[in-house]
Formats: sequence, structure tokens, C-alpha cells
Amino acid sequence: MARRNKSPIPRTAPSGVAIDGLLSVEELAAMNGLVEAWNAWVKLESLHPDETTEFRRAIHTAQHIIMSRPVRREFNSDNA
Repeated sequence: MARRNKSPIPRTAPSGVAIDGLLSVEELAAMNGLVEAWNAWVKLESLHPDETTEFRRAIHTAQHIIMSRPVRREFNSDNA
């Protein structure tokens, strides 16, 4: 069985750098939704050998899009 993420996205990165102020409340909620989607997925019976790999890849793609938003927001701001 695949590993489950038991808690929502932490308020600090593994390096100890605070993520407060980087992700918006809505972005953090979207990230937590992806955690919930993964946790629900791994409870399902596998119907094809590739489906978990494909689902994991889709989750990671969505996470990358969400995590790129703070940088995009900064570049689009008047401060850039």
C-alpha cells in the first residue's frame, strides 16, 4: 500500500523556513485538498498497475502549479 500523508501541509517547510505569507489561505486549502485526495486514493482497490503512479504524478503536477504561484505573484507585482 502507498504511504499516506497523515497531517495537513505544515506551516513550516522541512528546512524550518516559514511558509506563512507565501501561500495564500486558498492555496494552502488547495494543497490540503490534494493531501485529502491522495489519502482517499490510497484506500481504493488498485484496478491497474499504473494507476497509482499516474495519480501520484497528477498530484505532484498540481502541487507544482500551486507552489509556483507565490513566485508568479511576486514577478507580477509592482515590486518586480
